[in-house]
Amino acid sequence: MCAYAYVQEAHLLAKEAQSPLQNTILVKWKTPNWVPAEARPLMKQSDPSTLVGIKTPQTTDPPEEWARWLWRYPREVAMHPGILRAHYGINISSVRGMLMVTARALHKVITHRTWSAFLICMAQLISTLGLYQLLVDNLHLTIAITPCVTPAQMSDNTTVEDMVRLFAGDGITIPQISNAFKWGQTALAGWSTGRAPRGANNNTRWNTVRHNCQ
Repeated sequence: MCAYAYVQEAHLLAKEAQSPLQNTILVKWKTPNWVPAEARPLMKQSDPSTLVGIKTPQTTDPPEEWARWLWRYPREVAMHPGILRAHYGINISSVRGMLMVTARALHKVITHRTWSAFLICMAQLISTLGLYQLLVDNLHLTIAITPCVTPAQMSDNTTVEDMVRLFAGDGITIPQISNAFKWGQTALAGWSTGRAPRGANNNTRWNTVRHNCQ
């Protein structure tokens, strides 16, 4: 069976009837892994009103799943700082940045000030091109080979240097930071117009799954 026919058949099946392979293909067939990230910045979607209900994704789900969900539920974009949504779709780069940051948010309840300090430091780091590499060099850090996700130790005095140490220890590469540029840029642009980062309690939904370093 040719690839087109296989994908077409998968589209005709209810999601619960799809095989794991078919489900994966429907998520990734439009943006295969060999396509450079800069060549596929947008997740185009159909009219949100025509899409059926989509389950809320978790932090370990692919950014394409998040883009599809955010496109289906436009009001959720305001609940996720830094997401860039246009009439033609959700920007995948901004979704990658959001997941990179929110996956490292702590479960425990924190103050609005602490949450804001964390988000703003992350946004400043990611939106300033070359800053991550500069600080990695200046702090004499080594980027870990094995990637993992470590919960951030947030405080009111969180610094950009703290976030660099966290990312380097988790194996976040310089290209990954560069690819998430749109998230930081969009978040800071929104906050500069008076839309302060939302409080921590409004963001607890992001902390659904945690994978710590071993």
